Amino acid sequence: MDIFRALRALPLFEAFDEAELTTLAGLAKVRNFPSGAVLMSQGDFGTSMFVVTAGKARVTLHAPGGPKEIALLGPGEMAGEISLLTGATRTATVTAVGRLEAIEIDKATFGTIVAMRKPILERIAAVIEQRRAELGRVRQDAQAWRTGGFGYQELVAKMTQHYGR
Repeated sequence: MDIFRALRALPLFEAFDEAELTTLAGLAKVRNFPSGAVLMSQGDFGTSMFVVTAGKARVTLHAPGGPKEIALLGPGEMAGEISLLTGATRTATVTAVGRLEAIEIDKATFGTIVAMRKPILERIAAVIEQRRAELGRVRQDAQAWRTGGFGYQELVAKMTQHYGR
């Protein structure tokens, strides 16, 4: 698996230069999950994010009457980035649908790169804002799930605080 290439394809990592992304790819872990495995649960504290490389993952929100599916993630899509970036609780539950392979990036790994350059946080916040606008056109639930309800300035402030910058 080419972790560097998988990460380079994601808008979230556009702010990283080649050396930073190489470092991140070298520290990230590839994880395999069986069908039905829960990668994260809504409301839990989380310190990592996942990038799906093979298989699918169902994203659900707690709702009256039972869980409400808001997305089905496939290769090249990610989950858990808001918790990783800000320390906020998980905004959704993510469950493997069939066998799933994903790249996991934890806070310590991400912090290694963020400590090098503060502008990374500002660029990441801009990418998240852009994604929120795009998702907002698709679904209100998806918008809240993806961004945790944070605006650009609040995202930058939360990420700066979370990573001690």
